[in-house]
Amino acid sequence: MTDIIAFENKMLEIIQKNKKITEALYRITDFFSDDEPLKWALRKYALEILDGIFGAKNSAKYESIRHINRVSLAVEKILDLIELASFGSFIAKSNFDVLRREYRLVLTAINESKLNEVNLISGCDLLSAESKIVISSPFFNSINKDSTKNEFPSNDDQKIGSINTKFITKLASD
Repeated sequence: MTDIIAFENKMLEIIQKNKKITEALYRITDFFSDDEPLKWALRKYALEILDGIFGAKNSAKYESIRHINRVSLAVEKILDLIELASFGSFIAKSNFDVLRREYRLVLTAINESKLNEVNLISGCDLLSAESKIVISSPFFNSINKDSTKNEFPSNDDQKIGSINTKFITKLASD
């Protein structure tokens, strides 16, 4: 249970950090013209990151990896957009450096939590089910004992046999 609590605490930390970064990004992009697509793209990805982190925290553990992967991609996109904005006269160099540093820290934290999440999931009962016997071996033995006949069972035949290879060949050629 301590792994789950540690993961949730890490996600809360990432959420708090990302809220502050998103607020800073919004303040910086307030200086952009409303007609500038870069302003809206930066804000879109900032919100996507925040939404994905909330999704990862509030989802079932096996679903959080999908959210975390989505967040990682959005952080990489926003880093590219911030770099693009820094080449223009949109963002002061110091603002760019702060945003880039903070988003890289978020990406590092996300990647660390992704590894922790994989460890959490691998310990989950859902994945350990494959090591448990679900269908007993006598079930498979009853199927395989008639499989040497190589015949397709007819409607009135109650035995389970293997599929006739001629039938498969005919299906494959159709």
